[in-house]
Amino acid sequence: MRLGHLQPLYDRPDRPGSWTGVCFATSRPDESAAQERERAARQAIRRLEGQGAGRATCRAVHRPYEGGAD
Repeated sequence: MRLGHLQPLYDRPDRPGSWTGVCFATSRPDESAAQERERAARQAIRRLEGQGAGRATCRAVHRPYEGGAD
């Protein structure tokens, strides 16, 4: 995956720090899609936690998938 176009978002001397990015494929329109996205978000959060991500970062990743909303 080419991510060079995102460099201006994280390569800024005025905003140093750790950065986290998570990408999900969300194009499945069937009735199980919401549950699958929720499961993928939980898996991503577990990986982020294992890599030292803080609670606020993990909440931000999960927020769009709370309640199975599309």
